[in-house]
Amino acid sequence: IEFRYVFLIVIVNVFFSYGMLYLANSINIESFLSFNLIPSLKNLAFIGGLIGTVLISPISEEIIFRGIILNRLKLVVPVNVAILISSLCFGVLHGYGSIVSAFVFGLCMCILYIKTDNILVPVAAHIMNNFFAEALFYLDKDAILFNNDLIMITITVLAIISLYLILNSLKIEWKFLDKK
Repeated sequence: IEFRYVFLIVIVNVFFSYGMLYLANSINIESFLSFNLIPSLKNLAFIGGLIGTVLISPISEEIIFRGIILNRLKLVVPVNVAILISSLCFGVLHGYGSIVSAFVFGLCMCILYIKTDNILVPVAAHIMNNFFAEALFYLDKDAILFNNDLIMITITVLAIISLYLILNSLKIEWKFLDKK
């Protein structure tokens, strides 16, 4: 698998995830948490959170959901069913406002793993995904993304286009999986 293919999956999923977050936030399903910590502890919490989100979570989630759950399920059910179940479990882990986007991301990571038979590929893609999502979140410290109608319309359009690209790619890859 070429790097640009993995990179495209990550970028498309970031836009889709932000679209889903906007949807959840706009209908007040999920609100963002804010911590009022002592300033020095706030920096430590930021660094710890960043390491946890960008490195620890992707590595552990890929090992658990693709390396263990997907592989074990493939022994007892067809590959497509194993992908659906492990992706649903992955989505549920991510909470109500992110279930759909995490489920779709899980599908993509399963396919990357199955196509390459290498857990490092979805780990790297997951790290990139979380890095870009966190960078967007922290760069938007004034909440411009969620408070500017023009930007939100643009993100919504990109989310819809991203969903179309993801679903089209999954349809093509699903045919590949049927042959395995």
